[in-house]
Parts: sequence; C-alpha cells; structure tokens
Amino acid sequence: MLSPHLNYHRPCLFASETVGEDGKARKVYRDRDAATPYEWLKAVDGAERFLKPGVSFEALDAEANAVGDLEPTRRVVRERDKLFRAIRGPAQAAAARAMIAASQPTSRLRLPRLAAARFRLI
Repeated sequence: MLSPHLNYHRPCLFASETVGEDGKARKVYRDRDAATPYEWLKAVDGAERFLKPGVSFEALDAEANAVGDLEPTRRVVRERDKLFRAIRGPAQAAAARAMIAASQPTSRLRLPRLAAARFRLI
C-alpha cells in the first residue's frame, strides 16, 4: 500500500471510455467518476478476489474510518513543510547572516544595494 492518505482519503478522477463518431475510443473524465482508489476498488464486481488472504473489507473500512479526511492531509502538509525547512535551512541561514552583517555599520562586509534588497525578500 502506497499511503493511507492516497488510498483512503484523496479523491482521484477515473477515466470512462467513450467511442466517438469516428470509431476512436476516447477517455473522458467526469465529475461522477471522482472517488478514492479504495472506493473505486470496492465498487468493482468481485473485488474480494483482489484482496490478500486474511484481509477483509471490514478491516480496511475500519482503517479508512479511523481518522477523518482532513487529518491525513494535515500530516502530509506538516511532513512536507518539515522536509522543505530542512532543505532550505542552511541557505536561508547564510542569507540571514549576510543580511545582518550588511546592516551593521561596523561590518567590513558591504553588499551592493540590489543584493541587500534580495536578501530581505527571502
């Protein structure tokens, strides 16, 4: 399973095939075809045969309903923000140190006016 958030809580659009006047099959994405992957699996006839042995839809329903739709999304956003803070942290810290050094009158470091303005935007 990729992620409980993706499988149970994030809706996707599933394609419906239509045949045009020219005989070509086209995929159409309709609002009524929006569902989570888990809901789509449950809608398939004989979906129980796709489950691993010992896994039931009752157990999967309990897992899907353990939390609401918003909490998994909030977790994903928190973890993504934590990751980006870890990535951007050293660069932003260096920019802040340069900006502070440039603003101190006794500092030897003097940045051109455009570079100093750029550091304020970060």
